Amino acid sequence: MREQQAQILFDASQKLEVLNSQLARSNRLKDEFLATLTHELRTPMNGVIGSLELMQTVPLSHDLAQYHQTAAGSARDMMRMVNGILTLTELQAGRLSAQHRVFSLRGVLNSLRQQFNTSAQGKGLAFSIDVADELPDRLEGDVDKLIQCLDCLLDNAFKFTHEGSVRLRVVGVPHRDGGVHLSFIVTDTGIGFASLDEATLYQRFFQLDGSTTREYGGLGIGLAICRQLIELIGGRLTHHSEPRKGSRFQLEMQVRSVPSEAKPAPARQRAPQDCA
Repeated sequence: MREQQAQILFDASQKLEVLNSQLARSNRLKDEFLATLTHELRTPMNGVIGSLELMQTVPLSHDLAQYHQTAAGSARDMMRMVNGILTLTELQAGRLSAQHRVFSLRGVLNSLRQQFNTSAQGKGLAFSIDVADELPDRLEGDVDKLIQCLDCLLDNAFKFTHEGSVRLRVVGVPHRDGGVHLSFIVTDTGIGFASLDEATLYQRFFQLDGSTTREYGGLGIGLAICRQLIELIGGRLTHHSEPRKGSRFQLEMQVRSVPSEAKPAPARQRAPQDCA
């Protein structure tokens, strides 16, 4: 009797091992498919966005300018979702790592200001970016992931704010060894949300409710990606929000101050960023 039970347990464990192996292979194939699909989608989307940007160099009538603005906004939203899926698959596969390079802090902020000024004007919102005067400009850190996270936080702030303001404030503490502890604080006067535990808020594909998806769009992966990226480079992301009063997200990271003779990498314009 015991031998029969042992055999049954052994057979069940063998079947479970096979099923787990099949599930792991299925998940791997799914990630590879999503990565390939998003890469393939980016090529035609880059062509669309590039063509729309070239259209800005020629005179357009009022009606055509409106059509162009709608098309450009839709293309950027599409590219943001594509990039978000690609980043998510790369994170799950463990393909991303910290990539430090020299950059201009104020150059990055100016690029973000130019990028989101149109959104602010279109919605009639006050928009400001302030940086503490004592902070050095030439820094070394993972600027690409920093821009990606700030783009995500600002995009969410504008998405969920109908009146009032959106603000990005940068403060920091320089250290004697050349390190700088930076804090990027994004605040808005938007719809806000009730208190949620971090595991829920930063869960992939999480939306507050179905009506949020229908009204505001998005895949619900932006904050999850932002949290993972900032932790990947040794930083952290925290938040505070109240319904109908607005939200505050604070991104903290360590960088190094770079002597003025080092040439900073140019700030990259990331209009269709990885937030969805």
